[in-house]
Amino acid sequence: MTKQYLLSVIIPMYNLGEYIKNTLESIIHQDLTKVEIILIDDGSQDNTVCIAEKFLAPYSGLEYKIINKSNGGVSSARNMGIAEAKGEYIFFLDGDDYVSDDFIEILQVHIKNKTSDVVCWGYDTITIDQKVIVSYFDRFSSKLSIMTGIEALEHIIHNKKLWIWTCSAVYKREFILRNNMRYVEGCSNGEDQEFTFKALLKAKEVMFINKIMSFYVYREGSISNRYDIKRFDAISAMKRTYEQIINENNPSLGKIIMEFRNEMIIENYIYNLNSCYKHYKAGNIYSLLDEIDTIYPKLNKEISKFMKEYKGKSIKEILRIKLFLISPKLYFDLVMIKDKVKNRENF
Repeated sequence: MTKQYLLSVIIPMYNLGEYIKNTLESIIHQDLTKVEIILIDDGSQDNTVCIAEKFLAPYSGLEYKIINKSNGGVSSARNMGIAEAKGEYIFFLDGDDYVSDDFIEILQVHIKNKTSDVVCWGYDTITIDQKVIVSYFDRFSSKLSIMTGIEALEHIIHNKKLWIWTCSAVYKREFILRNNMRYVEGCSNGEDQEFTFKALLKAKEVMFINKIMSFYVYREGSISNRYDIKRFDAISAMKRTYEQIINENNPSLGKIIMEFRNEMIIENYIYNLNSCYKHYKAGNIYSLLDEIDTIYPKLNKEISKFMKEYKGKSIKEILRIKLFLISPKLYFDLVMIKDKVKNRENF
């Protein structure tokens, strides 16, 4: 008879030899009788696999497997983990982040009735030496409990009371399989938000646990701190999500449709464009826009159309968008001047 696990922990690994031990250690000293750990090595070229194997080997009662695959990105690794998982719920844990000491104990108490499609909780953003940079409950509500998936989306997009990170939620496996939910392979940025938002569109019940149960480790050199044109994958991901929201034809989604387009697509686009341009060395803003057109055909044109149809209430945002539509160069010249003044004031 196949053993039934409460939780499948899926951990993609790619060149994480420096971090994977801390991630595994955060899980290993808890109650593991109903947990399986699935590590997907995505073609690592360092000693990640050896470190993981050596660390896990002494735990004879632990159910774990390490699966090796050629490099295909985190989405393909997570999808492989879904195919291998046997637990009632699935948890995606990144190989350089970790969970709280009481993570499994608390989770088992809350999901024992197995009625929620999605269970989520608070998380803190920390440095490598575990200093808190951003505390979840300083920004979001601690008063949420049981809600529908659409209500959860409203709390994220409209009310700003909630945010769900990849490693701050578990999903019922049967719910994932029934809705044929998978990460979009080849998408290297925004694939996690896309998966979460699409899951919430389908979820009948979402549970929020009012505790900090996982930790996002902020590392210098991330995609947000350097030039990387692939960050516009996130805009494509949000466009796909927006299209699915529209295709649901659900009147209950009316409140968030416009806000999703304004914030998750238009504002994200401008933010990513600004971040890329700060580190762009190949020319002016029009050169960068041409590069985006080459890699993401029609994206600039589609976002421009969204901007022209913008119906937000913020006068500041309306003026910002109008200025960008008139002259991207003038817009970013002003942004650069503003940043220089701000840096001088902080010096």
